[in-house]
Amino acid sequence: MDKRMEQFILMLGSDQPGEVVNAAGMLVKALRKQGRDLHTLVKQLDGVVEPRKPLFDDAFRLQNELAAAKATIRVLQQKIDQLNKRIDELASKPPKPDPPYGRPKMSGDGWRAQAEWALAFGWGLKLINEREFDFLTDMTHRPKHYDPSYRQLSWLQDIFDRLRRVEAAADR
Repeated sequence: MDKRMEQFILMLGSDQPGEVVNAAGMLVKALRKQGRDLHTLVKQLDGVVEPRKPLFDDAFRLQNELAAAKATIRVLQQKIDQLNKRIDELASKPPKPDPPYGRPKMSGDGWRAQAEWALAFGWGLKLINEREFDFLTDMTHRPKHYDPSYRQLSWLQDIFDRLRRVEAAADR
């Protein structure tokens, strides 16, 4: 018999009625957790104790939990295998080269002049949005030896061409 059960049994002899009722309730609750009842406790106190049999419900619940855990492991293993396969595919591909038509044609610091013109013309007339303004400002403040990426040059060229069309339409 464990220490808690002994304490509950001893509390049954208390002078306080509330303590006795509480001890009886806690004793029954502790016995249920162990899969026993007051009858098995009495038999134990008499020295005749039946060995505790595993409860069918507990075994069934544990089997269900085990099956669910195994299914989850299988699903996670499949996902891991898919991700590893995708990583291998990506690692085996060479890096993507610049498009065959190359970088936009701008000689030397031509891109900087385009960025400065687009910034002055576009922002003053509210023809560029805040994101384009930030991009153009950043480009105009780059150091002289800076070489913009293909994407930066393409975006700059798109902004510049759009603003040139607006300018040409306004001159008509």
